[in-house]
Formats: sequence, C-alpha cells, structure tokens
Amino acid sequence: MQLDRFNDTRACILSAVAVLISVIATVPVLEMGVNDDWSYAFSALRLAQTGRLTYNGWGQPFLGVQALWGAWTIQLFGFSFTGLRLSLLPFAMGCATVLFLLSRRVGLRTGIALFGTLTFCLSPLFIPLASSFMTDIPAVFFTLLSLFAFTAAIQAQSGSRRILWLAAATLAGIAAGTVRQISYLAPLAVLPAVLLGACRVRSKQIILACAVLWLVTLLTWMGTSRWQSRQPYVKSEAPLTNMQKALAHRRATTRTAISIFQATLLFILPVGLVYAGTRLLSWSKRRALAAILLAFCLMWGTRRIIHVPTLIGNTVTWDGFLDSGTEALGRRPAVLPRSVLIAAVGLVYLTLSCVILEATRSVGTWPLRIGKSRSWEDYSGFLILPVFAAAYFAALVFVSATVFDRYILPLLPPFIIVLLLLCQTHAGPRILAAGSIGLFVNALYGVATTHDYLASGRARAAAAGYVEATGVPRTNISAGLEYDSWTELTQAGHLSRSPMGKIRLPPPAAANENYWFWANTPHVQPRYIVVHASQPHLIAAPFPRFPYRTWLPPFRREVMVQMLPAETPGERKDAR
Repeated sequence: MQLDRFNDTRACILSAVAVLISVIATVPVLEMGVNDDWSYAFSALRLAQTGRLTYNGWGQPFLGVQALWGAWTIQLFGFSFTGLRLSLLPFAMGCATVLFLLSRRVGLRTGIALFGTLTFCLSPLFIPLASSFMTDIPAVFFTLLSLFAFTAAIQAQSGSRRILWLAAATLAGIAAGTVRQISYLAPLAVLPAVLLGACRVRSKQIILACAVLWLVTLLTWMGTSRWQSRQPYVKSEAPLTNMQKALAHRRATTRTAISIFQATLLFILPVGLVYAGTRLLSWSKRRALAAILLAFCLMWGTRRIIHVPTLIGNTVTWDGFLDSGTEALGRRPAVLPRSVLIAAVGLVYLTLSCVILEATRSVGTWPLRIGKSRSWEDYSGFLILPVFAAAYFAALVFVSATVFDRYILPLLPPFIIVLLLLCQTHAGPRILAAGSIGLFVNALYGVATTHDYLASGRARAAAAGYVEATGVPRTNISAGLEYDSWTELTQAGHLSRSPMGKIRLPPPAAANENYWFWANTPHVQPRYIVVHASQPHLIAAPFPRFPYRTWLPPFRREVMVQMLPAETPGERKDAR
C-alpha cells in the first residue's frame, strides 16, 4: 500500500471508513449485552425512562455523556442492545479522525500518520470495544479531542486563540472524565505542563487561563465523584488505599508496570516493527546484534524472574474475546497459538531494546535543545503526549485496583505517535510494507475474534429464548454473564452480592467450578443452563443444540442446554 500517495482529506476519510467496515464486519447484531455493557445500557435505559442517572451495582464509570447519548438514542429509536452498540460508531470513527489530525499536527507525514491511525483503530483491542456499548471508546474519543486541542493551543499564533483552544481542550477532557473518571487526567496533567511553558515565555494571559481551567477541572472531578459516591449501589473507590498497597507491594507493582508497558507495545506491534526495522537497518551489525541480545535478556528476565504474564486479559485472551468460561460455563477453544504470541512478545522486546540503545546515543540532546528554545511550537511535542502518557501510566500502576488490557487504550496513541516521529525519516517503502502486513493481520484477528464472540452470544441467546418459549421462567434459565445480569436487573433493578447468591452444583463439581457470576444474581435460580461444553455435574436437557459458525478454527461450534439433576433442584442455599 503506497501510504504517501494519500492527501490529508482522503487519508482522514479512509481511516474513518476502515473503522466503519471493521465494526460492520463483526456483525454486531445481538440482543444481549457484550462484556459489561449491559450495565451501561441499563443506566441509559433508566435515564431515558426517568430522566435520572442511576447505577446498578456493577462497574464504577460515571457514564455521563455516554449515558446521555444512549438515552437520546433510546428515545429516538427505542431500546435495543444492537441500536446502542451501533450508536457509538460515530465515536469510534471520530477516534480515527481526531488521531489522524493530531498525528499530522505534531509533524507526522500523511502516509505515516495514516499508518499510525490504522494501527490504533484496527487493533485487536480497539475493534471489540468499538463493537460494543462499553465506555472505553467514547472516553478515548474525548481524550484524543482534548490532546488535539491542547496541541492546537500551543501552536496557535495569538493569545486569544490559545485561550480558546485551551478552553476547548479542557471541556473535551471534562467530557471524557464524565464517562470514565480517569480521563480527567488529560486536562489535570497537561494544563500544569502548558502553564510551565507559559511561564517560560512569560505569557500572563496563558498562565491565568491554565490556572483557572485546571481549577475548574479539579472542582468538576471532585463534584461528580462526590455526587456519584452518594448514589445507591455505587461502591466508593479508595485511590489512597490502592496507592498505599502499590507502594507496599513493590514486586507486584513492578510486575503490573511491566505488564502495562509490554501490553501497550504488543497492541501497537506494527509501529514497533517499523521503528525496530529502521534502527536495525541503519545500525552496524555489532549494534544490531547487541539489540537482539538485549531483547532476549529483557524478555527472559521479565518472564522468568518477575513473572510478567504474556497477556493482561479481559479483552484479548488466549480464547479470543474474554477469557473462556467468563461469559458462560464451559470452555471455548483456544484460538491464539502460544508460539505466535511468544514471537510477538519477542518483537515487542526487540522494539524496546532498540529504543534503549538509541536513547543511549542521544540522551540529553533533545531536552537541552527544547530547554533553550522560546517558541511554543518546540514545546508541543515535548509537553502534550509524553506528559499525558506518564500521568495515565502512573495512575494505572498506583491508583487502579485492577488493570485490564482495555484500560491501556488511551496509552496507545502517544506511544504510536512518538515512535513514528522518531523513525519516520528512515521509514522506507519496504519497512512500511512489513508494518502494513502486521497491521492487516492485527485487523483480521480483531474482527474475527469479535465476530466469533458475537456469534456465540447469538447462539446462547437463541438457546435461552427457546427454553423460555416452552414456558420456563427466565429466572430459571442461566445463559452466562450478559444474559443472567439482565435477568437480575429486570427483576431487582440492581445486582447484589450475598451468600444467598451461591449455587451449589452437585458432585463431581468442585467449589471453584461453580459459575462465578451467580454470586451477583440472587433472583436467578437456574434449572436450565446454557453451556459451551458438556459439564459432568449436569445432565442433558430435552432441547436441541444450537450450532454457530466462526471465522477462527474450529469453524463449527455449538452451545447446548443442560439441567441440574432432579435430586439437586439448585435452590439458593445460605452458606452458613
């Protein structure tokens, strides 16, 4: 693909259309939730019905702008999971548009900017989230919009325009924070950096504007957090407690930090291939060999000494989208070959070793040049992306109680842009072609895993619907995370975790074989259970199997309905 033949308009349109095609290719038609988005869909539904933003005991995102968007969609078109899922397409396509414009503004060539944008928007992490009603995509869209506006503010030619851009950046950052609270970091972290730059160039107007906007952001964050903490069924977060635990358990914190860094480079591997390729081809054989040996040592050390996991999990797993057994009883076939993933992680550490060796050659020169400069343009790349990435990375490591791979999505654009800025002058057609092949493989895998998960969801929904059509109450049917959660929400309006939520399956089921989510759904008293594979502690039910096709082997799969034995009716029993 001749990337440099595209002009800005065509490249921008192409990136947005690529996102649209990838989402449509997953066939996102499923009248059931995906992952956790059933919780956010229920909040949007309640907002449309009552005009109040409510929560239901699952997840901590504030929802804000996304809940409003979902409520408007429901009021216009009626409620449906598919409709809510597709309503977020403008945000997904907007991510591609804004990231491309941001890449161009900080200095990437058109073709390189398009390559970086597609690496992000066609990654196996982005596509599943873009095909759902999860909060990650809207939050990332507004975060990218905030970073773009901050960059435009620094590069503006007049003080009044800088203030307008700073105000727009802050507003976009607040919008992102109302969806996911951690996204407040965009203005909270970047505004002080811009203020320092304003102090250096002695701009009193910008200093005052930055101080006021930062204070507005802080007060908004505190106000929304305080309001949410007082709502029913909201578990209050304890960031200070999480930070104390992180500092006390330094080995585990180090493992978390390396896992986040490794996962970030893994999801932008096509860019890493381009960066490593440009360095290895321009270096001497001795230096290239040193990079390969360093990569081997880093990979061995992180895996054997620190025991860093290959995947963080949740969105991208060995089994495709979500860990097998998370969404329903029974294991799905593993679709990601271990040898392929280990090779990809090896390329990640090769990229990292090239960064380290290159840094040893030029350490100190660029920051010193920036320090001597008085122009705003020189500060744009130095301040915005690295400062935000560092603040967000620190928040994930020290403040977040749990880290899933989808949480690192906002880290990907800064890493992509910085790596491409460092290598674009040496990125020839052959290297870009190799990176484009990696990009294409990533996109195919992301679309295929998302398609297959949605197909299995349709099969589970069809099986549960068939059983319900025979007269069995929905509360006596379990079809996994997304189905059971909606049953509980429609019955009680919220989830509630209690000892009464435990179901004791009969022998030979061990205690850890009980389905984990039943602890949150006391109104679900399953007699019939939809499973991916036959469970030894259940018996066959008088219902047909429900086959479905997948794009990754094995291509023909099925779900089945089993039932609890008659002598173990499966009533909820209090664990005393």
